[in-house]
Amino acid sequence: MRDAFGTDGCVLVLGATSDIAAATVRELAASGTRAMTLTARQTADLAPLVDELSEQGVTCRTIELDVAATATVGPTLDDLFADVDYDLVLCAIGVLDDDERHLEDSDAAYSTITGTFAGPALAVLAAARGLRSQGHGTLATITSVAAIRPRAGVALYGGAKAGLDFLARGLRPTLREHGVRVLVIRPGFVHTRMTEGLSPAPLSTDPESVARDIVRSLRRSRTVVWTPRLLRPMFAVLRLLPSPVWNRLAAR
Repeated sequence: MRDAFGTDGCVLVLGATSDIAAATVRELAASGTRAMTLTARQTADLAPLVDELSEQGVTCRTIELDVAATATVGPTLDDLFADVDYDLVLCAIGVLDDDERHLEDSDAAYSTITGTFAGPALAVLAAARGLRSQGHGTLATITSVAAIRPRAGVALYGGAKAGLDFLARGLRPTLREHGVRVLVIRPGFVHTRMTEGLSPAPLSTDPESVARDIVRSLRRSRTVVWTPRLLRPMFAVLRLLPSPVWNRLAAR
């Protein structure tokens, strides 16, 4: 990633109010990044993070971006790339809800589809377009291990994340030709505001650990980040399990 850890690099974070995004922003600042553009549905929510970063000498720009307003996503990002050359775009947008609610409430289902796939997908495509025009940079997209195999209770969320994971990986060959790297990030269960009250899955982790894994991977030539790293060999086995066995394990 060209200059992204130096004083000349600039980072664009989509969904900067998420706990993982905020932790990653702090890790990037500690690594030397001094210019960031942070987006959120309401920029006022970013004020504490911006104040913290400013004290560390980071110049921050905040932009309102609501991916539920799908018609505005592409134009907003196009305008950002017209003004700034970005070395890293991190997409950290998603909505978590349970299938029971989705079955009873079509609006809740639509919100999950829009907030976890449709909106983020449009943002990823717009970022890919901007980075391709620049001829360099890294597009990092946070998906989930929930995208790997269907699981009762989070079927819609997992399906939406699977679509985003598939999209990002599908863009990789084209973007590589233009000097752009694509990094897919697959966290397991992370203790955040979004997962508060849920029963932790095995190998659960925290936003700070995920952020360290992300930044460490940005320094290397990886294309997929499993965080924590033990999830990679674990899911290599879980992918091969017969569906009845998987369904019993996933229900625990």
